[in-house]
Amino acid sequence: MKLDPDKQNWIKEPALVSIMKTIASHGGEARFVGGAVRDSLLRRAVQDVDLAVNMPPDVVSDILVKAGFKIVPIGIEHGTIMVVANKKSFEITSLRQDHQTDGRHAVVSFTTDWQQDAKRRDFTMNALYADASGEIYDYFDGLSDIKARHLRFIGRAQDRIDEDHLRILRYFRFLSQFGEPLLVDQEALAACRAKAKLIPTLSAERLWKELSCLLLGSAVGTTVSLMQENGIFASFLPQITDIGRFEDFLLLEKKHTTPNVVRRLACLLKKDHAATAVTLRLSRKEKEHLIGCSQILPVLRDVDTASVLRQYLYDTGKEIVTSALLILMAEGDREKETLFSTLDEWENPVFPLNGKNLLELGLSQGPEMGALLKSVETWWRGQDFRPLHKNCFEKAKSLVNADSQG
Repeated sequence: MKLDPDKQNWIKEPALVSIMKTIASHGGEARFVGGAVRDSLLRRAVQDVDLAVNMPPDVVSDILVKAGFKIVPIGIEHGTIMVVANKKSFEITSLRQDHQTDGRHAVVSFTTDWQQDAKRRDFTMNALYADASGEIYDYFDGLSDIKARHLRFIGRAQDRIDEDHLRILRYFRFLSQFGEPLLVDQEALAACRAKAKLIPTLSAERLWKELSCLLLGSAVGTTVSLMQENGIFASFLPQITDIGRFEDFLLLEKKHTTPNVVRRLACLLKKDHAATAVTLRLSRKEKEHLIGCSQILPVLRDVDTASVLRQYLYDTGKEIVTSALLILMAEGDREKETLFSTLDEWENPVFPLNGKNLLELGLSQGPEMGALLKSVETWWRGQDFRPLHKNCFEKAKSLVNADSQG
């Protein structure tokens, strides 16, 4: 079977063609591998193009440097270099075989055997190679699995998971990303269930990277249900205990806004948001979103007017308020949907007065000026953010006069 270069434009990328020809001119062979081949066959958009090569990384690097390519040795000890050409970057990895694994790291040696390299990969559909002409090389029946939309580990599922524990989450991530219908492999599911206790041994960064991709997948609803039913979350995020509102939440999110990974995580949680942020080592912005959502959610339960909602939007921000409202609606409070017109119209107002303006009233910088600005801002907010600069200035002036007369 062949990929058609006329239909798969990435195959004809000039930089890739040049790299592959350069390697071939020195007696080696480079092939496309993994995601680009798989996604082309699944009729999905190709994001990244990676190459495998039957030469050691130092040899490949030397050949390409002499040919004028820029090389970045991003993981040369494991056989991977990055080639930068035409303002694009491509990863090239030498064929490898594992000698020792501990679930997180592997001791590898380089080989010229394509099947040995394929054997160490995770899923059959990820172990497909294609040469420069588009000819596909399939060592573990990945083409049949793609045709059947069957996500299957290479060899024994438990062995692949023992080699790299992250493959548990990768299995569910691909189920989520590839969408329905995708055949769930029962051996794989049983292995993931049996080995789920190993997930906490992984780094937080790797966990969150996989979980983020999973939560943004097109089949995330059914995938999350499958994970919950099989005790996967219990092993590393036991605070995810009730996912009953998640399917409704996804429908509401699709109707009102764009997908957001932290928002989806917040919907899965009913407690321990701060602990979850620590477990996954979320970024500062992600942490603020997750914890902020948990804090404002109970407050918004009693909000039913646009003017009150605008106060919370001003203090907390549109993103967090949107997340909390969607969760409340998913819980059954559909009356909150009337507030979404306020969200759609909201642009964060800027308080129109500053300290420089107050110098005109004879005030000096200091606590007195700060207190006056705060008083005027409180009044401005009470007027639903409508007063303009001149109104705020007059309000400040009246407060100063009142103090002087008092």
